[in-house]
Amino acid sequence: MATPKPQRSQEELEDIVLRKIFLVSLTDSSESDSRIVYLEMTAAEILSEGKEMRLTRDLMESILVDRLSGDFASAEPPFQYLIGCYKRAYDEGKKIAAMKDKNLRSELESVVRQAKKLSVSYCRIHLGNPDSFSNPNKSNASPLLPLIFSEGGGSVDGFGGSGSGGGIQCPPGFLDEFFTDPDFDSLDPI
Repeated sequence: MATPKPQRSQEELEDIVLRKIFLVSLTDSSESDSRIVYLEMTAAEILSEGKEMRLTRDLMESILVDRLSGDFASAEPPFQYLIGCYKRAYDEGKKIAAMKDKNLRSELESVVRQAKKLSVSYCRIHLGNPDSFSNPNKSNASPLLPLIFSEGGGSVDGFGGSGSGGGIQCPPGFLDEFFTDPDFDSLDPI
């Protein structure tokens, strides 16, 4: 007789989802995915407050700021990272939509929505003030343009001509969210 698989708590699932979306860890272990970054300062803060070593929706913005502000060798540039966060949140949202427990599904969908909103918000901040986060791959071209062109069915290479794919793909819904209900002062410099 098979024993039933133990159910994970909402807090455990929230932690798992946030780690997948933001590609961060609170423990300094050798992760198999080189994109995962250990957030030592966030971990120290959580420990000093006597809380469990879990990522929560309350820590989401702190996690994002620590990840973007840190100087991590294997880290993606800020804009690509934020687009990746949005895409991973979108993908996690699709998985969560299939959950049977309505209350848990609703809570986790809320976490995913918040992660997507933060990703979009920090994309705006980064584009409006490119020096706000460390970026070794600085360019004069806006990283937003390839996303806009990818939505239009074409692509643009670094020289303004048509490229043959590659590059970054725009996650479903990103541009709609980026240009809907923006703080127009934050879009002005973009």
